Amino acid sequence: VAGPGLFIETWTRGLGQWQMHTEAAGNLHADIIGSPPCLRLRGAAMRNHTGLSRKFESPSVLTARRLRIHRWSAAGPPTAAVGYVWLTNGFVNFSEQYVGGVYRDNGVLCFLSRNRNALGVEVVHSTLLCRPTLGTRYDIDASFSDADADDMMTATINVYIDGQVQATRSVRSVAITFKKINVYNYDNGEASIGGIEVEYDVGATAS
Repeated sequence: VAGPGLFIETWTRGLGQWQMHTEAAGNLHADIIGSPPCLRLRGAAMRNHTGLSRKFESPSVLTARRLRIHRWSAAGPPTAAVGYVWLTNGFVNFSEQYVGGVYRDNGVLCFLSRNRNALGVEVVHSTLLCRPTLGTRYDIDASFSDADADDMMTATINVYIDGQVQATRSVRSVAITFKKINVYNYDNGEASIGGIEVEYDVGATAS
């Protein structure tokens, strides 16, 4: 039976529900700091798209309707690619299995989605949101419309500082179905995430 779902991570229970990839262990360091608690990521898995992940154990298809990331910030070299918070479909292959989310690269906060080129082939699409200031915490709120007949939807992304809108973007994207949340740094640097919320629809049993 289809219905709504809600995942909330506030880090009050530590990292008990999260797994560190074997290629990231010892290179990417994750701990919980501060009050309210915040996940801190330091280092990286030697330029691999691996790190912490939280798997959704569901036999049904999960379709994201909203992704909220609270108190996101990045430090370290401004050109470093850090602070990835992505919904993925298992992450076996980066170019095929990622779904959507945020990261900082070359000093710009970006939203990554999947689009289709003129030949109908799914491709990486990165939307520039803003240039984050070191030490400033951002709230990111991405909502996703119903998919149309071509399995495309509209993603609307808002970036806030203390409740004040800093950027709004709207992009077309392949409808987001997911199995995991992946959190990591790609380059050596530091990022922090205060909380993650995912609203999603629970559909039919996956084949």
